Amino acid sequence: MTDEWPRRDRLPNRRMKISETVEWQGQEWVLSVGFDRAGAVREAFVKGLKTGSAMDAIMDDACVLLSLLLQAGYSAADLDSHLGREGVDSFAPAASPLGLLTQVAATIERETGEGIRAVHEWIGEAAE
Repeated sequence: MTDEWPRRDRLPNRRMKISETVEWQGQEWVLSVGFDRAGAVREAFVKGLKTGSAMDAIMDDACVLLSLLLQAGYSAADLDSHLGREGVDSFAPAASPLGLLTQVAATIERETGEGIRAVHEWIGEAAE
């Protein structure tokens, strides 16, 4: 076993974030995703679970692992395509809470990622 981790792109201390309310089995949570300067989702957090509950601990760990994969270069859409669905259709609901998070993260990235990249480019040009 090696002590080396795969390459991980660290995020800037200040970064854009989008939060969205999601629902899993009647429980509402707030999913927040953070972006890199290229407009890719690179981290995920969930709030709204009962503090100290088993599901709170599971989802905290799931978000850490999801964020590590995103920062190692996997896209939210790629991860989403590998997680289970409640049907055979790729647009079917996610089969697990982690699947729901990746599904929503991929949708947020698809809908806003290009705009976030453009804002960062504009900020960079304005600073020059």
